[in-house]
Amino acid sequence: MSRTIWIQAHQLGRDNSALAEIIRPTGPVPPAQVLMIESEEQSRLRPYHRRKLILLFSAMRHFAEELRKRKIPVDYYGLLPDGSHPHRSFREALRLHLQKFSPAEMTMMELPELSGAREASMLAREFGIPLRTTRNTNVLTDRTAFAAGYSERQRLPMEKHYSSLRRQFRLLMDENTPAGGRWSFTPGRQTPPQDRPVPRPLSFLPDSMTSEVIRTVDALFPDHPGTGTGFDLPVTHAQAIALLDDFIAYRLPRFGTSAETMVAGEPLLYHSFLAPFLNIGLLAPLHLLKKVEHAYHTGAAPLSSVEIFVRQILGWREYLYGIYHTFMPGYRTLNTLEAHAGLPAFFRDGNTDCACLADAITQAIRTGYLHHGYRSTIIGNFATLAGIRPLELFDWFMALFLDAWEWVTLPNVIGMGTYADGGCVTTAPSVSGGRAINRISDYCARCRYRASTTTGDAACPFNTLYWDFLERNRTKLSLPRGKLAAPYRRLRTMNTGERRALHQTTKKLLLRLFR
Repeated sequence: MSRTIWIQAHQLGRDNSALAEIIRPTGPVPPAQVLMIESEEQSRLRPYHRRKLILLFSAMRHFAEELRKRKIPVDYYGLLPDGSHPHRSFREALRLHLQKFSPAEMTMMELPELSGAREASMLAREFGIPLRTTRNTNVLTDRTAFAAGYSERQRLPMEKHYSSLRRQFRLLMDENTPAGGRWSFTPGRQTPPQDRPVPRPLSFLPDSMTSEVIRTVDALFPDHPGTGTGFDLPVTHAQAIALLDDFIAYRLPRFGTSAETMVAGEPLLYHSFLAPFLNIGLLAPLHLLKKVEHAYHTGAAPLSSVEIFVRQILGWREYLYGIYHTFMPGYRTLNTLEAHAGLPAFFRDGNTDCACLADAITQAIRTGYLHHGYRSTIIGNFATLAGIRPLELFDWFMALFLDAWEWVTLPNVIGMGTYADGGCVTTAPSVSGGRAINRISDYCARCRYRASTTTGDAACPFNTLYWDFLERNRTKLSLPRGKLAAPYRRLRTMNTGERRALHQTTKKLLLRLFR
Protein backbone atom coordinates (compact mmCIF):
# COMPACT_ATOMS: atom_id res chain seq x y z
CA MET A 1 0.00 0.00 0.00
CA SER A 2 1.41 3.41 -1.00
CA ARG A 3 0.44 6.83 0.26
CA THR A 4 0.86 10.48 -0.64
CA ILE A 5 2.12 13.15 1.75
CA TRP A 6 0.81 16.50 0.54
CA ILE A 7 2.99 19.42 1.69
CA GLN A 8 1.72 22.95 1.09
CA ALA A 9 3.65 26.22 0.87
CA HIS A 10 3.44 27.05 4.59
CA GLN A 11 4.33 23.53 5.78
CA LEU A 12 8.02 23.48 4.91
CA GLY A 13 9.38 22.62 8.33
CA ARG A 14 11.84 19.80 8.68
CA ASP A 15 9.71 18.70 11.63
CA ASN A 16 6.53 18.52 9.51
CA SER A 17 4.67 15.81 11.42
CA ALA A 18 3.34 14.07 8.30
CA LEU A 19 6.84 13.90 6.86
CA ALA A 20 8.28 12.76 10.18
CA GLU A 21 6.33 9.51 9.89
CA ILE A 22 8.64 8.38 7.10
CA ILE A 23 11.83 10.19 8.17
CA ARG A 24 11.72 9.03 11.80
CA PRO A 25 9.39 6.04 11.64
CA THR A 26 8.20 4.17 14.72
CA GLY A 27 7.19 1.09 12.74
CA PRO A 28 7.10 -0.32 9.19
CA VAL A 29 6.88 2.47 6.60
CA PRO A 30 4.76 1.92 3.47
CA PRO A 31 5.99 3.46 0.20
CA ALA A 32 5.31 7.20 0.22
CA GLN A 33 5.38 9.97 -2.36
CA VAL A 34 5.54 13.65 -1.40
CA LEU A 35 3.23 15.91 -3.38
CA MET A 36 3.94 19.65 -3.78
CA ILE A 37 1.90 22.03 -5.93
CA GLU A 38 2.38 25.62 -7.06
CA SER A 39 -1.17 26.74 -7.76
CA GLU A 40 -1.77 29.57 -10.20
CA GLU A 41 -5.42 29.64 -9.15
CA GLN A 42 -4.54 30.12 -5.46
CA SER A 43 -2.00 32.80 -6.38
CA ARG A 44 -4.72 34.84 -8.08
CA LEU A 45 -7.25 34.75 -5.22
CA ARG A 46 -5.83 38.14 -4.21
CA PRO A 47 -3.21 40.42 -5.80
CA TYR A 48 -0.48 38.86 -3.66
CA HIS A 49 2.79 40.74 -3.49
CA ARG A 50 5.24 39.25 -5.96
CA ARG A 51 7.97 38.97 -3.33
CA LYS A 52 5.64 36.73 -1.32
CA LEU A 53 4.95 34.45 -4.29
CA ILE A 54 8.66 34.27 -5.08
CA LEU A 55 9.45 33.42 -1.46
CA LEU A 56 6.85 30.64 -1.33
CA PHE A 57 7.66 29.02 -4.68
CA SER A 58 11.42 29.24 -4.22
CA ALA A 59 11.25 27.87 -0.65
CA MET A 60 9.03 25.02 -1.89
CA ARG A 61 11.43 24.14 -4.71
CA HIS A 62 14.45 24.21 -2.43
CA PHE A 63 12.66 22.04 0.14
CA ALA A 64 11.70 19.56 -2.58
CA GLU A 65 15.34 19.41 -3.66
CA GLU A 66 16.41 18.77 -0.06
CA LEU A 67 13.93 15.91 0.24
CA ARG A 68 15.15 14.35 -3.01
CA LYS A 69 18.71 14.46 -1.72
CA ARG A 70 17.46 12.47 1.27
CA LYS A 71 16.06 9.87 -1.15
CA ILE A 72 12.44 10.93 -0.59
CA PRO A 73 10.55 10.98 -3.89
CA VAL A 74 8.73 14.24 -4.67
CA ASP A 75 6.06 14.73 -7.32
CA TYR A 76 6.35 18.48 -7.93
CA TYR A 77 3.94 20.59 -9.98
CA GLY A 78 5.61 23.90 -10.71
CA LEU A 79 4.56 26.92 -12.72
CA LEU A 80 6.33 27.92 -15.92
CA PRO A 81 6.94 31.50 -17.10
CA ASP A 82 5.27 30.88 -20.47
CA GLY A 83 2.15 29.47 -18.82
CA SER A 84 2.58 26.03 -20.41
CA HIS A 85 2.30 24.06 -17.14
CA PRO A 86 -0.42 21.37 -17.42
CA HIS A 87 -2.22 22.46 -14.26
CA ARG A 88 -3.73 25.69 -12.92
CA SER A 89 -5.12 24.56 -9.59
CA PHE A 90 -4.73 22.12 -6.71
CA ARG A 91 -7.55 20.08 -8.24
CA GLU A 92 -5.88 19.67 -11.64
CA ALA A 93 -2.47 18.82 -10.15
CA LEU A 94 -3.97 16.37 -7.66
CA ARG A 95 -5.84 14.61 -10.48
CA LEU A 96 -2.58 14.21 -12.42
CA HIS A 97 -0.79 12.93 -9.32
CA LEU A 98 -3.48 10.34 -8.52
CA GLN A 99 -3.48 9.11 -12.10
CA LYS A 100 0.29 8.56 -11.91
CA PHE A 101 0.59 6.95 -8.48
CA SER A 102 -2.84 5.67 -7.34
CA PRO A 103 -2.04 6.01 -3.61
CA ALA A 104 -4.28 4.30 -1.10
CA GLU A 105 -4.17 7.21 1.36
CA MET A 106 -3.23 10.87 1.52
CA THR A 107 -1.58 12.32 4.63
CA MET A 108 -1.22 16.01 5.41
CA MET A 109 -0.06 17.99 8.40
CA GLU A 110 -3.06 19.81 9.82
CA LEU A 111 -3.59 23.08 7.97
CA PRO A 112 -3.84 26.15 10.23
CA GLU A 113 -6.60 27.84 8.17
CA LEU A 114 -10.15 26.54 8.00
CA SER A 115 -10.53 27.45 4.33
CA GLY A 116 -7.48 25.40 3.33
CA ALA A 117 -8.54 22.45 5.48
CA ARG A 118 -12.02 22.52 3.91
CA GLU A 119 -10.61 22.56 0.39
CA ALA A 120 -8.24 19.64 1.08
CA SER A 121 -11.10 17.59 2.57
CA MET A 122 -13.37 18.44 -0.35
CA LEU A 123 -10.76 17.39 -2.92
CA ALA A 124 -10.07 14.13 -1.06
CA ARG A 125 -13.79 13.32 -1.09
CA GLU A 126 -14.12 14.31 -4.74
CA PHE A 127 -11.31 11.94 -5.77
CA GLY A 128 -12.31 9.22 -3.32
CA ILE A 129 -9.02 9.07 -1.44
CA PRO A 130 -8.88 8.84 2.39
CA LEU A 131 -7.29 11.93 3.97
CA ARG A 132 -5.52 11.70 7.33
CA THR A 133 -4.11 14.73 9.15
CA THR A 134 -1.27 14.95 11.66
CA ARG A 135 -0.49 17.57 14.30
CA ASN A 136 0.51 21.06 13.19
CA THR A 137 4.12 21.40 14.37
CA ASN A 138 4.46 25.03 13.28
CA VAL A 139 2.69 26.19 16.45
CA LEU A 140 3.04 25.15 20.10
CA THR A 141 -0.56 25.69 21.25
CA ASP A 142 -3.08 22.87 21.58
CA ARG A 143 -6.09 24.64 20.09
CA THR A 144 -8.62 22.27 21.71
CA ALA A 145 -7.19 22.95 25.17
CA PHE A 146 -7.09 26.67 24.40
CA ALA A 147 -10.79 26.72 23.49
CA ALA A 148 -11.66 24.82 26.67
CA GLY A 149 -9.60 27.21 28.80
CA TYR A 150 -11.20 30.23 27.19
CA SER A 151 -14.75 29.01 27.79
CA GLU A 152 -14.02 28.03 31.41
CA ARG A 153 -12.79 31.53 32.23
CA GLN A 154 -15.19 33.34 29.90
CA ARG A 155 -12.13 35.19 28.58
CA LEU A 156 -8.60 33.78 28.59
CA PRO A 157 -6.17 36.72 28.77
CA MET A 158 -3.07 36.49 26.62
CA GLU A 159 -0.91 36.85 29.74
CA LYS A 160 -2.37 33.66 31.24
CA HIS A 161 -1.77 31.65 28.09
CA TYR A 162 1.73 33.09 27.75
CA SER A 163 2.80 32.24 31.30
CA SER A 164 1.36 28.73 30.89
CA LEU A 165 3.46 28.15 27.77
CA ARG A 166 6.54 29.59 29.47
CA ARG A 167 6.15 26.98 32.22
CA GLN A 168 5.37 24.17 29.79
CA PHE A 169 8.42 24.75 27.60
CA ARG A 170 10.73 25.99 30.39
CA LEU A 171 11.48 29.28 28.63
CA LEU A 172 13.00 32.14 30.64
CA MET A 173 12.30 30.31 33.89
CA ASP A 174 14.28 30.13 37.14
CA GLU A 175 12.95 26.87 38.53
CA ASN A 176 9.23 27.68 38.98
CA THR A 177 9.46 31.44 38.77
CA PRO A 178 9.96 33.66 35.72
CA ALA A 179 13.46 34.95 35.05
CA GLY A 180 13.90 38.36 36.61
CA GLY A 181 10.95 37.79 38.94
CA ARG A 182 8.19 38.84 36.55
CA TRP A 183 6.45 37.51 33.46
CA SER A 184 6.68 40.63 31.33
CA PHE A 185 8.94 43.64 31.04
CA THR A 186 7.74 47.05 29.96
CA PRO A 187 9.70 48.30 26.94
CA GLY A 188 12.22 50.99 27.72
CA ARG A 189 11.58 54.53 26.61
CA GLN A 190 10.49 54.20 23.00
CA THR A 191 12.35 56.95 21.18
CA PRO A 192 13.74 56.77 17.64
CA PRO A 193 17.43 55.79 17.80
CA GLN A 194 19.80 58.61 16.90
CA ASP A 195 22.71 56.52 15.69
CA ARG A 196 22.66 55.56 12.02
CA PRO A 197 22.73 53.36 10.14
CA VAL A 198 20.94 50.60 11.98
CA PRO A 199 22.48 47.17 11.19
CA ARG A 200 20.76 45.69 8.16
CA PRO A 201 19.61 42.07 8.15
CA LEU A 202 21.49 39.58 6.01
CA SER A 203 20.56 39.41 2.36
CA PHE A 204 20.89 36.37 0.10
CA LEU A 205 21.86 36.38 -3.56
CA PRO A 206 19.32 34.39 -5.61
CA ASP A 207 20.65 31.10 -6.96
CA SER A 208 19.60 29.66 -10.33
CA MET A 209 16.47 28.07 -8.84
CA THR A 210 15.29 31.32 -7.26
CA SER A 211 16.17 33.26 -10.41
CA GLU A 212 13.90 30.96 -12.41
CA VAL A 213 11.09 31.54 -9.90
CA ILE A 214 11.57 35.32 -10.20
CA ARG A 215 11.21 35.12 -13.99
CA THR A 216 8.11 32.95 -13.61
CA VAL A 217 6.35 35.20 -11.09
CA ASP A 218 7.16 38.40 -12.96
CA ALA A 219 5.86 36.85 -16.19
CA LEU A 220 2.66 35.30 -14.80
CA PHE A 221 1.64 38.01 -12.32
CA PRO A 222 2.64 41.37 -13.85
CA ASP A 223 -0.35 43.16 -12.31
CA HIS A 224 0.48 42.11 -8.75
CA PRO A 225 2.27 44.67 -6.54
CA GLY A 226 6.01 44.55 -6.09
CA THR A 227 8.72 43.18 -8.34
CA GLY A 228 11.23 40.36 -8.41
CA THR A 229 14.07 42.82 -8.97
CA GLY A 230 16.35 42.90 -5.95
CA PHE A 231 14.82 39.82 -4.30
CA ASP A 232 17.20 38.84 -1.49
CA LEU A 233 15.16 36.85 1.04
CA PRO A 234 16.15 33.52 2.64
CA VAL A 235 14.54 30.55 0.92
CA THR A 236 16.16 27.63 2.76
CA HIS A 237 16.29 26.52 6.38
CA ALA A 238 20.01 27.30 6.57
CA GLN A 239 19.50 30.83 5.26
CA ALA A 240 16.59 31.48 7.65
CA ILE A 241 18.70 30.30 10.61
CA ALA A 242 21.51 32.59 9.45
CA LEU A 243 19.02 35.48 9.46
CA LEU A 244 17.99 34.52 13.01
CA ASP A 245 21.61 34.42 14.17
CA ASP A 246 22.23 37.81 12.57
CA PHE A 247 19.26 39.30 14.43
CA ILE A 248 20.43 37.87 17.76
CA ALA A 249 23.93 39.22 17.28
CA TYR A 250 23.23 42.71 15.96
CA ARG A 251 19.64 43.83 16.67
CA LEU A 252 18.14 41.83 19.56
CA PRO A 253 20.19 43.67 22.26
CA ARG A 254 18.45 46.95 21.41
CA PHE A 255 15.06 45.52 20.48
CA GLY A 256 13.50 46.33 23.86
CA THR A 257 13.98 50.08 23.46
CA SER A 258 12.87 50.26 19.82
CA ALA A 259 10.07 47.70 19.51
CA GLU A 260 7.48 50.38 18.71
CA THR A 261 9.63 53.11 17.15
CA MET A 262 9.47 54.21 13.53
CA VAL A 263 12.03 56.15 11.51
CA ALA A 264 11.79 57.30 7.90
CA GLY A 265 14.25 55.35 5.76
CA GLU A 266 14.72 52.63 8.42
CA PRO A 267 11.90 50.16 7.76
CA LEU A 268 13.12 47.49 10.20
CA LEU A 269 15.22 49.26 12.82
CA TYR A 270 16.02 46.57 15.43
CA HIS A 271 13.19 44.21 14.48
CA SER A 272 13.90 40.62 13.53
CA PHE A 273 12.12 40.23 10.16
CA LEU A 274 11.64 36.54 11.02
CA ALA A 275 7.84 36.16 10.83
CA PRO A 276 7.65 35.42 7.05
CA PHE A 277 10.02 32.49 7.47
CA LEU A 278 8.62 31.27 10.78
CA ASN A 279 5.10 31.14 9.34
CA ILE A 280 6.09 28.85 6.44
CA GLY A 281 8.28 26.49 8.46
CA LEU A 282 11.80 27.61 7.51
CA LEU A 283 12.18 28.37 11.22
CA ALA A 284 10.77 26.16 13.97
CA PRO A 285 9.15 28.15 16.81
CA LEU A 286 10.71 26.31 19.75
CA HIS A 287 14.18 26.24 18.16
CA LEU A 288 13.93 29.98 17.48
CA LEU A 289 12.82 30.72 21.05
CA LYS A 290 15.57 28.58 22.59
CA LYS A 291 18.22 30.38 20.54
CA VAL A 292 16.89 33.76 21.64
CA GLU A 293 16.75 32.60 25.27
CA HIS A 294 20.38 31.46 24.97
CA ALA A 295 21.34 35.06 24.14
CA TYR A 296 20.04 36.11 27.57
CA HIS A 297 21.81 33.29 29.43
CA THR A 298 25.13 34.10 27.75
CA GLY A 299 24.81 37.84 28.33
CA ALA A 300 24.52 38.65 24.64
CA ALA A 301 21.19 40.45 25.11
CA PRO A 302 19.38 41.94 28.15
CA LEU A 303 16.41 40.11 29.67
CA SER A 304 14.10 43.02 28.83
CA SER A 305 14.76 42.73 25.08
CA VAL A 306 14.66 38.93 25.12
CA GLU A 307 11.41 38.69 27.09
CA ILE A 308 9.64 41.27 24.90
CA PHE A 309 10.64 39.33 21.79
CA VAL A 310 9.68 35.96 23.31
CA ARG A 311 6.28 37.42 24.24
CA GLN A 312 5.65 38.37 20.62
CA ILE A 313 6.19 34.77 19.51
CA LEU A 314 5.19 32.59 22.46
CA GLY A 315 2.64 35.12 23.66
CA TRP A 316 0.83 36.91 20.85
CA ARG A 317 1.49 34.56 17.92
CA GLU A 318 0.35 31.50 19.85
CA TYR A 319 -2.57 33.36 21.44
CA LEU A 320 -3.90 34.54 18.09
CA TYR A 321 -3.74 30.97 16.76
CA GLY A 322 -5.94 29.91 19.67
CA ILE A 323 -8.33 32.82 19.17
CA TYR A 324 -8.70 32.02 15.47
CA HIS A 325 -9.68 28.40 16.06
CA THR A 326 -11.87 29.17 19.07
CA PHE A 327 -14.07 31.75 17.35
CA MET A 328 -14.04 30.81 13.67
CA PRO A 329 -15.86 30.72 11.33
CA GLY A 330 -18.07 33.50 12.69
CA TYR A 331 -15.06 35.55 13.81
CA ARG A 332 -14.31 36.91 10.34
CA THR A 333 -17.67 38.69 10.11
CA LEU A 334 -17.48 40.48 13.48
CA ASN A 335 -17.81 44.26 13.29
CA THR A 336 -18.68 45.42 16.80
CA LEU A 337 -18.03 49.11 16.11
CA GLU A 338 -20.09 48.99 12.89
CA ALA A 339 -17.26 50.30 10.72
CA HIS A 340 -18.39 50.49 7.09
CA ALA A 341 -16.04 52.88 5.25
CA GLY A 342 -13.92 51.57 2.37
CA LEU A 343 -10.15 51.94 2.19
CA PRO A 344 -9.14 55.38 0.90
CA ALA A 345 -7.56 55.48 -2.56
CA PHE A 346 -4.12 56.27 -1.12
CA PHE A 347 -3.92 52.71 0.27
CA ARG A 348 -3.21 51.70 -3.35
CA ASP A 349 -0.23 54.01 -3.87
CA GLY A 350 0.68 55.82 -0.64
CA ASN A 351 -0.21 59.17 -2.19
CA THR A 352 -1.24 61.13 0.90
CA ASP A 353 0.16 64.24 2.58
CA CYS A 354 0.14 62.58 6.01
CA ALA A 355 3.84 61.66 6.35
CA CYS A 356 3.55 58.55 8.53
CA LEU A 357 0.73 57.02 6.46
CA ALA A 358 2.50 57.79 3.19
CA ASP A 359 5.75 56.17 4.28
CA ALA A 360 4.09 53.11 5.85
CA ILE A 361 1.92 52.36 2.83
CA THR A 362 4.73 53.01 0.36
CA GLN A 363 7.00 50.65 2.31
CA ALA A 364 4.33 47.93 2.32
CA ILE A 365 3.75 48.23 -1.42
CA ARG A 366 7.48 48.25 -2.19
CA THR A 367 8.74 45.52 0.16
CA GLY A 368 5.71 43.50 1.31
CA TYR A 369 6.55 44.08 4.96
CA LEU A 370 6.03 46.44 7.90
CA HIS A 371 7.07 45.80 11.47
CA HIS A 372 4.29 45.70 14.05
CA GLY A 373 4.79 49.32 15.14
CA TYR A 374 3.62 50.48 11.72
CA ARG A 375 0.85 47.91 11.54
CA SER A 376 -0.65 48.83 14.91
CA THR A 377 0.19 52.49 15.54
CA ILE A 378 -0.20 53.74 11.97
CA ILE A 379 -2.27 51.41 9.75
CA GLY A 380 -4.53 49.68 12.29
CA ASN A 381 -4.93 52.85 14.33
CA PHE A 382 -5.96 54.89 11.29
CA ALA A 383 -8.35 52.20 10.05
CA THR A 384 -10.07 52.00 13.44
CA LEU A 385 -10.35 55.77 13.84
CA ALA A 386 -11.63 56.24 10.29
CA GLY A 387 -14.18 53.42 10.56
CA ILE A 388 -12.71 51.23 7.79
CA ARG A 389 -14.48 47.91 7.23
CA PRO A 390 -12.36 45.30 9.09
CA LEU A 391 -12.53 42.72 6.29
CA GLU A 392 -11.37 45.27 3.74
CA LEU A 393 -8.30 46.02 5.84
CA PHE A 394 -7.79 42.25 6.32
CA ASP A 395 -7.77 41.74 2.54
CA TRP A 396 -5.21 44.53 2.15
CA PHE A 397 -2.93 42.91 4.74
CA MET A 398 -3.36 39.47 3.19
CA ALA A 399 -2.44 40.68 -0.29
CA LEU A 400 0.60 42.73 0.64
CA PHE A 401 2.42 41.18 3.59
CA LEU A 402 4.96 38.38 3.26
CA ASP A 403 3.99 36.89 6.64
CA ALA A 404 0.21 37.15 6.20
CA TRP A 405 -1.81 33.96 6.61
CA GLU A 406 -5.46 33.89 7.60
CA TRP A 407 -4.95 32.23 10.99
CA VAL A 408 -2.66 35.01 12.24
CA THR A 409 -3.79 38.00 10.17
CA LEU A 410 -7.52 37.73 10.84
CA PRO A 411 -7.27 37.98 14.68
CA ASN A 412 -4.58 40.62 14.28
CA VAL A 413 -6.96 42.79 12.25
CA ILE A 414 -10.34 41.84 13.75
CA GLY A 415 -9.04 41.72 17.31
CA MET A 416 -5.84 43.68 17.94
CA GLY A 417 -6.10 46.10 15.03
CA THR A 418 -9.70 47.29 14.85
CA TYR A 419 -11.45 45.95 17.98
CA ALA A 420 -14.08 44.49 15.67
CA ASP A 421 -14.40 41.46 17.97
CA GLY A 422 -15.52 43.65 20.88
CA GLY A 423 -12.84 42.49 23.29
CA CYS A 424 -11.96 38.85 22.59
CA VAL A 425 -8.29 39.80 22.14
CA THR A 426 -7.85 43.22 23.75
CA THR A 427 -9.96 44.86 26.43
CA ALA A 428 -10.13 48.22 24.62
CA PRO A 429 -9.41 49.60 21.14
CA SER A 430 -5.73 50.31 20.44
CA VAL A 431 -6.26 53.88 19.28
CA SER A 432 -4.20 57.02 19.77
CA GLY A 433 -3.75 60.52 18.43
CA GLY A 434 -0.85 62.27 16.76
CA ARG A 435 1.06 62.98 19.95
CA ALA A 436 1.57 59.26 20.54
CA ILE A 437 2.97 58.87 17.02
CA ASN A 438 5.24 61.88 17.54
CA ARG A 439 6.75 60.32 20.68
CA ILE A 440 7.91 57.17 18.90
CA SER A 441 8.71 58.37 15.37
CA ASP A 442 10.37 61.17 13.42
CA TYR A 443 7.50 61.65 10.96
CA CYS A 444 5.69 64.55 12.61
CA ALA A 445 8.68 66.89 12.34
CA ARG A 446 8.47 66.80 8.53
CA CYS A 447 4.71 66.48 8.10
CA ARG A 448 2.45 69.34 6.94
CA TYR A 449 0.15 68.54 9.87
CA ARG A 450 0.88 69.39 13.51
CA ALA A 451 0.83 66.59 16.04
CA SER A 452 -0.33 68.99 18.77
CA THR A 453 -3.31 70.38 16.82
CA THR A 454 -6.83 68.92 16.68
CA THR A 455 -8.86 71.44 14.67
CA GLY A 456 -8.21 73.57 11.62
CA ASP A 457 -6.33 72.96 8.37
CA ALA A 458 -3.08 72.03 10.17
CA ALA A 459 -4.74 69.50 12.49
CA CYS A 460 -3.17 66.06 12.58
CA PRO A 461 -5.70 63.63 11.04
CA PHE A 462 -5.06 61.19 13.90
CA ASN A 463 -6.04 63.83 16.47
CA THR A 464 -9.23 64.83 14.69
CA LEU A 465 -10.29 61.27 13.97
CA TYR A 466 -9.48 60.19 17.54
CA TRP A 467 -12.06 62.51 19.08
CA ASP A 468 -14.57 61.79 16.33
CA PHE A 469 -14.08 58.05 16.99
CA LEU A 470 -14.79 58.48 20.69
CA GLU A 471 -17.85 60.59 19.97
CA ARG A 472 -19.50 58.24 17.49
CA ASN A 473 -18.73 55.16 19.63
CA ARG A 474 -19.75 56.78 22.91
CA THR A 475 -22.40 54.18 23.78
CA LYS A 476 -20.09 51.25 22.99
CA LEU A 477 -16.89 52.44 24.69
CA SER A 478 -17.69 54.95 27.41
CA LEU A 479 -16.78 52.79 30.39
CA PRO A 480 -16.24 53.99 33.97
CA ARG A 481 -12.78 52.41 34.10
CA GLY A 482 -9.98 51.61 31.69
CA LYS A 483 -7.63 53.57 29.45
CA LEU A 484 -10.47 55.38 27.68
CA ALA A 485 -11.99 56.76 30.90
CA ALA A 486 -9.84 59.91 30.89
CA PRO A 487 -10.44 60.74 27.19
CA TYR A 488 -14.17 60.37 27.70
CA ARG A 489 -14.03 62.72 30.69
CA ARG A 490 -12.27 65.26 28.44
CA LEU A 491 -14.89 64.74 25.74
CA ARG A 492 -17.67 65.49 28.20
CA THR A 493 -16.06 68.80 29.18
CA MET A 494 -15.72 70.13 25.62
CA ASN A 495 -17.70 73.32 25.15
CA THR A 496 -19.97 74.08 22.22
CA GLY A 497 -17.30 75.97 20.30
CA GLU A 498 -14.78 73.16 20.63
CA ARG A 499 -17.33 70.61 19.45
CA ARG A 500 -18.32 72.75 16.48
CA ALA A 501 -14.68 73.24 15.42
CA LEU A 502 -14.02 69.51 15.79
CA HIS A 503 -17.10 68.64 13.72
CA GLN A 504 -16.12 71.05 10.92
CA THR A 505 -12.52 69.79 10.81
CA THR A 506 -13.68 66.16 10.78
CA LYS A 507 -16.09 66.80 7.92
CA LYS A 508 -13.41 68.45 5.76
CA LEU A 509 -10.88 65.75 6.62
CA LEU A 510 -13.18 62.88 5.69
CA LEU A 511 -14.00 64.57 2.36
CA ARG A 512 -10.27 64.74 1.60
CA LEU A 513 -9.51 61.20 2.75
CA PHE A 514 -12.38 59.46 0.97
CA ARG A 515 -12.79 61.61 -2.12
